[in-house]
This record gives sequence, structure tokens and C-alpha cells, in this order.
Amino acid sequence: MILDTMNDFEILSEIQRDYRLIVNRSIDRYAKNYDKIRRNSCISKDAEFPKCFEVRTHAKNDWILILSKAPAENKYKGLDSISYCFLVYYYTKVGIRVFKVDIQYGTAAFNAHFFSRYNERLNLGLINTLDKVKHYFCNNSYAIGQIKDNNSAFNVIGKCKDGFRLGCYLGNKPWIIYKTFISNSMTSEEHEEIGSELINSLRQQIESELVKKDFDKDKYYYMADVYKGIIPNKSAA
Repeated sequence: MILDTMNDFEILSEIQRDYRLIVNRSIDRYAKNYDKIRRNSCISKDAEFPKCFEVRTHAKNDWILILSKAPAENKYKGLDSISYCFLVYYYTKVGIRVFKVDIQYGTAAFNAHFFSRYNERLNLGLINTLDKVKHYFCNNSYAIGQIKDNNSAFNVIGKCKDGFRLGCYLGNKPWIIYKTFISNSMTSEEHEEIGSELINSLRQQIESELVKKDFDKDKYYYMADVYKGIIPNKSAA
């Protein structure tokens, strides 16, 4: 990716092109590999067991694919139970920038500072940058958020399993940029209220979808995965 000569929309176009090639040509192979690893290692069917695969595409872009049991699946049953997280990253003058890519629901960018704060506020003690990235997304590949109409530095707040991610959305950018992280133990009353509202709203959408005459199975399972994916394990039990 020749960043010095590409604008944001050109970068996004190349990312989406890479994504489609991975999905169309390679993802089945990684899914079968993941399934084989689970079975050979006798992984419990209850375990999400996230596994990272590093990929360099023909366009020389570096990707991390994270495969795991989908949160809404109570038991791992095979290939249809797999959840996918697509990440692509590159290095800027101020550190790594990571994109979480989802063609249907939009792309989000994460700056280096975000992962430093995540590592610091969860007391992980990780040194390697990619280890921080992998740890975050292995535990927080799902999130739900909202864009706030205010003049603060952060007008986007997202709830994930380990806490909240704060960022901004600018009309001239093709993605949301997440800049910092707050752990569950550090949240203010305002953040807790927003988190509860987001979770309750998602629960209501799931319940509403279930009774629709034109029930959308894919939408339902996506929302169910997000819901299960952002609830801390001790609360979901």
C-alpha cells in the first residue's frame, strides 16, 4: 500500500479489494484449518477459542484474520459456527494504524494510542504492538456504539466486552477513527448509562426481529453475536 500517494478513499478501495479476494479465494481454507486445529487440540465446544492467522496479500498488505466460535452459538458445531474478524494494518510516522473491515457494516480505524491505552488500563504488560492488537480483537471483536452530537474531542463511543472505545467521525473521512480506550473498571456514570442504553436497545432490536413476519435470519444472528460478544463472561453466565 503506497500511502504517500493515496488518499483515504483510495486506501479504503484497496482494503475492500483485498477483503473480497480473501473472502472469495482464501477464507474457506482458513476456516478448515481453524476447524482442524480445534478438533486436533480437543478444544471444548463451549470455548470461543480465537485463533489469529497472519496474511500478506498480493498487493503486499498485511492482514490478521481472527477466527473463533461465534458468541451466539452455545456449542461449536463446525464451519457454520465460526465467526470472522478481518484486520489490516500499516505503520505511520506515529505508529501502527489498524482497520477492522466489514463491507456490510462499515470500516473502523484504530490508532496506535488506542492499543497502548488498552494495554495500560487492563495491566496486560504486553510489549509487542501486534500482541496488543491481537489481544484486543481476540477479546473485543464485537462492539456497539453511537455517534454523539457534541463538540468534544470524541463524538463516537462504542461498548465492547472489556470497556469502551472512544473516537471521532468526521464527514470527510470514510471511516470512524478510534483513539483511546477506557476499561470497565474506569467508567464514569455517564459511560455506564450509555453502555446500558446501547445494550438494552440492542436486546430490544433482537426481540423485535424474532417476531417479524419477514424475519431476517442473518441480521438476527449478527445482532445476537454482537450482544453475546460485548457482555462480560461473568455477566453472561
